[in-house]
Amino acid sequence: MDITPTTLFQPPTPAEAHRYSSRFVGGEFPDPIEDEPPYYFLLTTYISYLVLIIFGHVRDFFGKRFRQKHYKHLQAQDGYAPLNSDFDNFYVRRLKMRINDCFARP
Repeated sequence: MDITPTTLFQPPTPAEAHRYSSRFVGGEFPDPIEDEPPYYFLLTTYISYLVLIIFGHVRDFFGKRFRQKHYKHLQAQDGYAPLNSDFDNFYVRRLKMRINDCFARP
């Protein structure tokens, strides 16, 4: 049975493979350009992280005292330790979920 291929690109045969090799033609390879962001962007990014961390700790502090039922999963119950430590889980709960909301959109 003769089936015609439906793909647009056909892989090269071993005889044609030399045509597709990558190489730099010229003298020495130039040094890469190192771009550094302006200090304004660095400073505002660090300040934003600091604000998120402060608000996260404030929310945890008041939430544990006034809304205990929402924080039961972080406290010991019936003699068993919590599955997730409060300190270990802080980054995921307070920072990563908010950052994903900004960047994980199509």
